[in-house]
Amino acid sequence: MTTLIKQRVVWTGTGVVGGGLSIFFFDVASSGSTAALRAWFATIMQIVPVGTSVQVENAGDTIDDATGTIVGTWSDGTAQSIPGTGTGVWAHGVGLRVSWLTGGVTNGRRVRGSTFIVPMNAASYGTDGTIENAVLGAQQGAAQQFHDTMTSSHRIWTRPIDGAGGRSHPVTGVIVPDRVSWLRSRRT
Repeated sequence: MTTLIKQRVVWTGTGVVGGGLSIFFFDVASSGSTAALRAWFATIMQIVPVGTSVQVENAGDTIDDATGTIVGTWSDGTAQSIPGTGTGVWAHGVGLRVSWLTGGVTNGRRVRGSTFIVPMNAASYGTDGTIENAVLGAQQGAAQQFHDTMTSSHRIWTRPIDGAGGRSHPVTGVIVPDRVSWLRSRRT
């Protein structure tokens, strides 16, 4: 059993339909996740339209990764709302994806996590429909810096089936693919 911090980043505003949530998991011995997430999202929000914001929460539940059961609470740093500063038009439901890599395998598949950055302002897209090179490079660099800061504690959690068999795996790398991603739902 590993105890994990479950940290939420709540998306709100005109660019978010139905509410949004990004969830991150960290080893319970971690500290500084709130500040690291705030720094990363401050960079991200430069391509997110004005009127959209994220709230990096600074307290929440801890869970047992094997069962998903809440086992306690955590707190770290100060909560902060970060507004989008991207200008111009944007499209609902599309943006980019950050892929968190692990060395873990569960049920014969590689364990990976994803964080979706949706919506993005139109200037973030290239004329060929992919992500603009400068945006892609900046977002890859920002995600890598977040990974480097939290490398020993950032984890991807595989949910248990019927209350057992859950696991968490340390994030070993990060890739921001040069492809537009879209949301079908914002599951919590």
